[in-house]
Amino acid sequence: MLMLLEPYADYILSVCHTVICLGIIPTIWTGRREQHIPYATSLTFIIVLSVLGLALLSQGLVFGAATDMLGAGLWCVVAGERRLWQRRERRSASRRTRLS
Repeated sequence: MLMLLEPYADYILSVCHTVICLGIIPTIWTGRREQHIPYATSLTFIIVLSVLGLALLSQGLVFGAATDMLGAGLWCVVAGERRLWQRRERRSASRRTRLS
């Protein structure tokens, strides 16, 4: 049975990874006020997806590797947004204390 799936493994992996990537987009779209994703989560996904992407690429599964790298890139965006949001909160808090 598994031999029937082997020729299509790259496509199956890329479709599954694309679905996972699509789940990240609402997190990025809604912004930081509603989402509080810890850095540990973002960094874990970035590292794991990058390693999986390299492993798939070494096996010649290009589409699966590309979608893993896309997912890692999206998690980088999530981590970057959190960093920028924290900077904005600090600035606005320091402005409020100066105005008081």
